[in-house]
Amino acid sequence: MIGRIAEAVIADVPGMALDSELKVQVPAHGFYVLVRRVKPFTPQGICTISWRVPGLPYDYVVKDMRRAIADKRQVLEAYRREVEETILLLDSDECGLPSEFMQAFLDAVVEEPVEAFDEVYLACTMAVPILLYPFKWGETLMPEPEARRGFLEAQDRANATHIGRARRDSRLYARLLRSAEKRRRAQERRPK
Repeated sequence: MIGRIAEAVIADVPGMALDSELKVQVPAHGFYVLVRRVKPFTPQGICTISWRVPGLPYDYVVKDMRRAIADKRQVLEAYRREVEETILLLDSDECGLPSEFMQAFLDAVVEEPVEAFDEVYLACTMAVPILLYPFKWGETLMPEPEARRGFLEAQDRANATHIGRARRDSRLYARLLRSAEKRRRAQERRPK
């Protein structure tokens, strides 16, 4: 699906004026995507995709979370007979803040209970490194920050090398951008 969307968008973008919008049909899937072309923030430009849906996106998150819990329940209940502890990992590639997912989880478990699982985590896969948020530990839903301290400290230790590398890469990239901008300005000042 991503490849077909990319093909349709890439075919139409060159004809777009800056600061314009275009509905690009994706015939292979029978829908369109809204493409915006704006002045790039970086020399390479940037591409983002977001979902636009009727109604409130939060309702879709709750519904999808209920579906994920229900789908994974059968597998984990089968494992429960063979292992002492089960962990439900909810994987999220939606764009949103973890706090939105926390409330959506609490709303979802009203109809899809999670008592059968020992632990439940949300993996925010939009982050690099992937961040995990504890949603249930033992009998506790949404552990308070104090109760999560040990988990969060372990998470920080595990992510430290990735976060350090990301910070170094960001500083290097910022220096490269500044250098490119200085060269561009110098070229503009040169007599033609």
